[in-house]
Amino acid sequence: MASALALAPQTKKRQRQYAPEQAAAYSGVDAGGLTQQMDALSMDNTNSQPVAKLLFHEDLSPPYTHVDLLSYTPDPADLIITHPPLSPPLGSTISPATIDLARRYQTPTLSSVPVSDTVLKQTSLPLALTITPHPSIHNEELPLPLAAPDGVIARCQQCLAYINPYVRIVDFGTRWTCSLCGTANTIPAEFGFAGRPAAEVYASRVELTHTVVDFAATQDYSRAPPQAPAFVFLLDVSEAAIQNGLFALAAQTIADFLRLGADGLPNKQQRTRVAIMCYDSVLHFFKVTPETFGLLVVPDITETFLPLAHPDVLVNISQDGVRDTLLRLLAQLPSFFLPGRGEDKSATGVAIDAARELLASAGGGKIVLVAASAPHVGRGALEDSMKTEETKSAATFYHDLAAACVNGCVSVDLFLVGPRYTALPSLSLLPHYTGGLTMYYRDLGDKTKFSVELGRVLALPCFYEAEMRVRCSRGISVKAMYGDFFLQAFDRAVFASLPPDRGYAVELQIDGRLAGPLAVVQTALLHTTTDGQRAIRVITSALPVTHLAAEVLASADAGAVVGLIAKRAVQRRPIGSDDDLRDRVLDKVLENMCRAYAQEMRNGAEMQLRLPSNLRMLPTLLLSLYKKLSTQGRLASEQAFDLAGYIRATMSSASLKGLIQLIYPAVYALHTVDPETDLPTEPLALPLTSEWWEFHGVYLLHSGDGQRVYIWVGRDAVPQLVRDIFGPGVAGYAELLNGPAELPVLNTAVSRVARGIIARLREGINWPTMLVVKDEKAMHEWVEAQRMREEVVMLLVQDRVDAPRPGLRQVLVGVHERLRKA
Repeated sequence: MASALALAPQTKKRQRQYAPEQAAAYSGVDAGGLTQQMDALSMDNTNSQPVAKLLFHEDLSPPYTHVDLLSYTPDPADLIITHPPLSPPLGSTISPATIDLARRYQTPTLSSVPVSDTVLKQTSLPLALTITPHPSIHNEELPLPLAAPDGVIARCQQCLAYINPYVRIVDFGTRWTCSLCGTANTIPAEFGFAGRPAAEVYASRVELTHTVVDFAATQDYSRAPPQAPAFVFLLDVSEAAIQNGLFALAAQTIADFLRLGADGLPNKQQRTRVAIMCYDSVLHFFKVTPETFGLLVVPDITETFLPLAHPDVLVNISQDGVRDTLLRLLAQLPSFFLPGRGEDKSATGVAIDAARELLASAGGGKIVLVAASAPHVGRGALEDSMKTEETKSAATFYHDLAAACVNGCVSVDLFLVGPRYTALPSLSLLPHYTGGLTMYYRDLGDKTKFSVELGRVLALPCFYEAEMRVRCSRGISVKAMYGDFFLQAFDRAVFASLPPDRGYAVELQIDGRLAGPLAVVQTALLHTTTDGQRAIRVITSALPVTHLAAEVLASADAGAVVGLIAKRAVQRRPIGSDDDLRDRVLDKVLENMCRAYAQEMRNGAEMQLRLPSNLRMLPTLLLSLYKKLSTQGRLASEQAFDLAGYIRATMSSASLKGLIQLIYPAVYALHTVDPETDLPTEPLALPLTSEWWEFHGVYLLHSGDGQRVYIWVGRDAVPQLVRDIFGPGVAGYAELLNGPAELPVLNTAVSRVARGIIARLREGINWPTMLVVKDEKAMHEWVEAQRMREEVVMLLVQDRVDAPRPGLRQVLVGVHERLRKA
């Protein structure tokens, strides 16, 4: 295989930038060469172009190329991964398009599976899948096909796998051989193979032609009637929440959302129920009737109880008069809890437990917690919330509370607002195990962000009372599962709620020598939709088996590998020191992979710091992951624990696409936009290093976590460029102000591009705040400047900011030296 290597890595040419004196045209480079579609960094690979051909029934070796890591310049364009196209098995009616669709739902770290664990260990690569079972469906996309509308669901009698396109129909259409365990099963008579052409039968049964399908669940898959949507709005009314305006803003946002009617809370079957609860050092329940509302206070937080039966507190918003009563209640809530009450204690843990009991007695639902302070009193209180991340007793309490929530089909969404410590590391155990969401805000400076995100979370088409099971073909088993769920068995996870675009990682192990040409992995997700329909989503992936470690290396997906490492690193266990973290997610990983590649290529020292071209962005992604998780170099404030907990919670729940954007966010040079173009194009994303930045440039940088969008303006920016972005009222750089801003709607190319990028970044749940950052100091002095500049420089992955936060070359040289000594 070594003879097939291309030994001449190409060095990318730096793109030319116009000088500041050229005010008439601040971009002179070719627009076609500098622009790309706005979805260029998407990890959705359904439209990827083939770079190598791997057939299921032919052993063809792809052309291998490698990259010298010390001379390679990281390029975000290399994150657009192209995978070898997989052809269907001989005689199958499955289309290549549906094979690629399975990759969107579950992306493998290896597109070729090693035949044995020995071959896998030779590569030092993990065998795993990153699964997004509930991605958002865009307007142009067709919904998934519905299988078994007649109620006939064919499953293997041995391993319980669902029938799929990779099974073999044998014995003249009377039996099918399971693609996972090889068991022969009887084909249901309803399939109609007897007396009908096979092509006609396949056309009528989408489960035989599509790798991703939804089965209409029968009564056998339901223990009780489908869960109706139910929401308990649990509002913090301590002095901190009232003083910073959070309580009033939350009440107003919920009221505005209830007014939307059909466009608000999911209520297609008119079964949605709502309850309003408040808490400080005591609990406040509100009874709502079509005519009026009343307040009941429970002062005993040692042994809490519900003062009323759940139908009096948790009310159906479709009942005549109830919605109007709720709106009156929410309008008057701020007058019930005025500033200066002197109550600055929060019984957060007790309040969540009471809300859980309320929902569990009604069949389950969602707790939406809006809080501005940490738990101070009652069960789950922290001893010193400003200086201690979490106590052992508090962690145990929230873990047990999360398990109780899962048993009652109750999920928890957190909306936590600083600047005080909010105990996010402890409280985030609840959404972690129940499948909820964690939203964090350093302050309420951008009220639009909070209101928009709260409304979007409430409107999400979540799956409820869900259970996910992963099954593998013979010789492969599930080793571990990572993500936000409650693990009931090594291969089965349960969710009280499953929001769209959440990601999970499943690490696999090879138990013996694989016998067949295919390795098949099937994920089944049993769930209830917001419309009250019980369904099973089945995703089936089949990958070719190879005997060659070189083919395994050449088929690896750098993004998926880093996705697994990230999920594994943020699991709920002590992460240890930064040195230990660096070993586990950076140095040792790179060292082992480079050594494995050198040994496989049999080129000794010459190959010690090279990787296959498909893994060329792996060092950069690993360094970025380490910097995101490292505690050193962070802002020294009482919010440090909350910020660290928020990053961990975001990584734990993010899809693969969202995870890559979080650890390697995009930066765009706005001054390279052609002023004469009318096309909706954007500049190429630049490497995250200051070496590419110019003092006359204007750059748009996304923080990746949904919190911020920065527009960095160089001190020598052309005045016309500044006016084309910020409006004619801004004469130039000197009149710009640091801080929050919104771009005006202007009829200029650069304005359209910038607003288009920001609108794209605001499409999901998050509504990032836009901040203007002026370059009033040199790049190397930013780390000593104010917080915004420090936040920006922390996003520049390849720069060496200080010793504990190394630059890319420093890492690579260290790995190279250790390999040479070894």
